[in-house]
Amino acid sequence: MSKRRKRTSPTSSLRERLLEFAAQAHAAAKTLPAGTARRDLLKKASASATAAEIDRWLSLSDGNSAQRPARPSTSSPVPHQAEGHDSFSAEQGPLRDQAS
Repeated sequence: MSKRRKRTSPTSSLRERLLEFAAQAHAAAKTLPAGTARRDLLKKASASATAAEIDRWLSLSDGNSAQRPARPSTSSPVPHQAEGHDSFSAEQGPLRDQAS
C-alpha cells in the first residue's frame, strides 16, 4: 500500500515567502567570505526579490495600472548617444560588458 502525502496549504503568500527567503539568503551571505558560494547565495536572494516583485505586478488589478512598471515602447527606436560615449541598447542591456 502506498503512503499518501499529507497536503497542507502555505500559511503565507508566495510573495511573503520569497521576500523571507531573500532576506535569509542575504543575511547568510554576509557571514560568508567573498567567493563563489557567497556570490551564488546573493544571486538567489536577488532572484527571489525579483520574483516577489513580479508576483506583485501580476497581482495588481487593472484599476491600479499606475503602480505597474512602465513598458518600453516598441514603436520607437532606442536613442543612441553620440560616438565616443558608452551607449545602451535594450537588446544588449547594461550587463553586456560584464559577461565578456
